[in-house]
Amino acid sequence: MTRVKVFSSYHENELDILMNKWLAEHPDINIRDIKLSSSLASVNDDGIPLFTAMVIFAPRTAPI
Repeated sequence: MTRVKVFSSYHENELDILMNKWLAEHPDINIRDIKLSSSLASVNDDGIPLFTAMVIFAPRTAPI
């Protein structure tokens, strides 16, 4: 069964940390794809970057 996990952060380096921590905690998955996106959120007429990543994965059913 294919599943997804979505990560978001206003700081690109924090997104890396969140994803790497989650991946280290889930060594039993097969990553099928990772989709990345960035956008600007408007706060008080200032543009704040928002970084988002979606990991598409499946549980590992057999040893690789």
